[in-house]
Formats: sequence, structure tokens, C-alpha cells
Amino acid sequence: MTSVLPAVFRSTCGRRWLLVVGYLSVTYATLPYIPAWRDAFTDAVGLERVGQGVGVLLTVAGAGWLVSVIIRRRERRVSVYIGFVVIAGAYGYAFSQVSIIIEKIHFIQYGLLGGLIYWALRATTRDSALYAHGVLLVTLSGLLDELIQAAIPDRVGDLRDVYMNAVAGGLVLAFIAAVVRPPLTWRRPTVAGGRMLAVEVSALIILSAVFASRVSGFGYRITDPQIGTFYSTYTRSELLDRDRQYLAQPERAAFWVRFTETVSTAAPDDPYFDEGYVHRFRRDTYFFKRQNSFVAYKEHLVLTTFYRAYLQQAGGFTEWTDDATRRCLAEAGRRGREPYDSPVRAHLITRFSERTMWIVVVCIVGGVVFCGVRASRRRVRGQ
Repeated sequence: MTSVLPAVFRSTCGRRWLLVVGYLSVTYATLPYIPAWRDAFTDAVGLERVGQGVGVLLTVAGAGWLVSVIIRRRERRVSVYIGFVVIAGAYGYAFSQVSIIIEKIHFIQYGLLGGLIYWALRATTRDSALYAHGVLLVTLSGLLDELIQAAIPDRVGDLRDVYMNAVAGGLVLAFIAAVVRPPLTWRRPTVAGGRMLAVEVSALIILSAVFASRVSGFGYRITDPQIGTFYSTYTRSELLDRDRQYLAQPERAAFWVRFTETVSTAAPDDPYFDEGYVHRFRRDTYFFKRQNSFVAYKEHLVLTTFYRAYLQQAGGFTEWTDDATRRCLAEAGRRGREPYDSPVRAHLITRFSERTMWIVVVCIVGGVVFCGVRASRRRVRGQ
């Protein structure tokens, strides 16, 4: 059986990494189908029971591990039990902060991935750099996961999910270091290990920049005395120019409004329509369903000031009327003068430009590579 495998996978190390790659391949390949599976499963079992079941499984697993430590290892060091309580508590708290069931599953998946990566690294790495490698590889895997999700219809790539995935894997690695305590040498990484760390850090920086460029995007924070603040791909003047342009081209505007409302919220022609759709959706939702006239009024002001062309063509897709405007204004009352910060497009990076980001990335990666090469040469000379 093993003779069929390439030579690199016939070793213990190779087979372990093959399992890690297979685990990640299954994780990535199932991303498009998870929402449908989630809906079918929760319809059959119930969303609340799914959450309770996952919590029970984690509790049983933790209790089982604690029993094995007490009975099989006869552990007497108090620090091991303190580490167990602190890390298990941190994992449970972080898990409880994840409200979406799919992301809860991901949290568990990336915790398991942290353990698998540790197991694979353990075959060749005997120093404490193993944990740094593990955290970096888990974070890279989570970042790639979110990039794939961003390209899948009805899925969203979110940097917060990357952070939570890294936390899940990092806590499992911390558990191994503080509770399992494998026999590792706490020393500086080898030359080869240092090079690998430099490669991993560089890859993480570059992939993060790609995520920022392709998923988060860059834009501007716009301030208006009547509204407050909101975010857009365009500057204030560019957004007003776009609006006037589409007011003068009603047929083109009508086409893209229909496309955005019925086919996809990401109109490939212009982000103006995507932004208008989300502001319109948020206004209607907060007025008709959540009974929050303040939010609805402020979103209506955003639309009537900066997205007039969108609003003009969206009449068939909303229940909003002139009477709703009057009711909204009357119910908002004095609060209508308070500043408002719209979360629409709040993920846009506004503090620096894409060009500035790539300049910084090139400088940092160049510095990491230079330092890694220099440190390697020093270590070789010292030997």
C-alpha cells in the first residue's frame, strides 16, 4: 500500500502531513455545501439542540482528558491543573462568543487542525519553535479558508473569523504546551526552523494583504452634518458625481438596480448599487421589522442624499412610501438630530490606501527575509 505513495509520503513525517493536507482539503471542499447541510440538520434536530449537543461533547471531552491525567498519569503538579482550567475556560468562553452555528463548527475544526499540525510537526521539530510554527500555519489555513468563502456565492469572508480560527488552534496548542507538556527543548530554533518561520511570517503578511485588497477592500469614511458618518468605496464628491450620472441615465440605473435586487447584491458594474441596496435593505428592515425609526431615518437620509438614482429605481422592491417617510421622521423625533454611524461597508479600510499597504508589505517581507538570511549565516559561522 505504501509503495504506491510518493517517496516523500512513505516516512512518518510525510504520512502525517498527508493527513493534515487531506483534512484541510475536505474542509475547503465542503465550504459551498455547509449552509445546506446546516439547514437540513437544524430543521431535523433544532438549532438549540445542535448548540447544546456541541457544548456537551466539548464538556465530555474535557472531563475525559482530566480523568486520564489524574488516573493514568497520576499528575501531581498543580500548574498542570491550573493550565487545564484556564485554557479550557478560555476555549469555552471563546466558543460561547461565536453566535453562528457554522462558525462554531469552524471553531472546533480549527482547534482539531491545531492538534493535527502539532502532531505532524512533532515528527521533525523538537524545539519550542514548534508552537510558533503551529500558530502561524493554523492562521494561514484560516486566512485561505476565508478567501475561498469570499469567492463562493452566499458565503462571506471575514477577518474576524480568521482571528477566531487562529484563537481556536492557538488554544489547543497552548493546552498541549501547558497541560500535555511533551518533552521539547526550550531553545532557539535551528537554522532550518528559522528559515521556515521567516517563510511562514512572509506568507501570512502577503496573504493578509491579498485578503485586505480582494475581500475587505479600501474606501472612505464620509461625514455629513445631518447624517453622521457612513462608509463608501468613493469619496463624498465621487459618490455625488456617480449619483448625478445615474440620474441622467435612468435606463442603465434601472438595469443594475434590478440586477442587484433580484440576482446578486454585488453588481459587477459599480459598487454604488451594492451600497445603495444595503442601505435600502437596512432602512426597511429597521423600520418595518425592528421598529427602530432612528436607524431607519438616518439610512433614509443617506439614500436621499447620496443614492437618489438607486432610490428612484428601487420603488418596486420596497414597501416604503411618502407616508413611511413622515412616520419615520415623526417617530425619530429629537433623536433625528443625533449623529449616526452606519455599519454599511464598515469593513472597508479607510486609514490608508492600497498602494501604501503594498509598499509596507514589501518593506516588511524584505526585512523579514533579510534578517532570516543574516541570522542563518551567523548561526552557520558560529557552528
